[in-house]
Amino acid sequence: MDIDIQAIRKHAEANYTNGWDVVVEAFSDEDILEHAADYKCTTTAQTLVALQEYVDLRREYGNEIHAAASW
Repeated sequence: MDIDIQAIRKHAEANYTNGWDVVVEAFSDEDILEHAADYKCTTTAQTLVALQEYVDLRREYGNEIHAAASW
């Protein structure tokens, strides 16, 4: 695996308000590598794509909860 954790952390910090706060606040380096392994990522770019999918799904779920609560 050729995954640059620092590059992922830098991306997460730069996109903190775009849903990446969960990676900054809750993911350890080991969590990032585990997520990469779960999605069979071998590069930093692949890991960023897999994490973006997670961030998007988490945001979508949050939006659904918010919509349901504000009817």
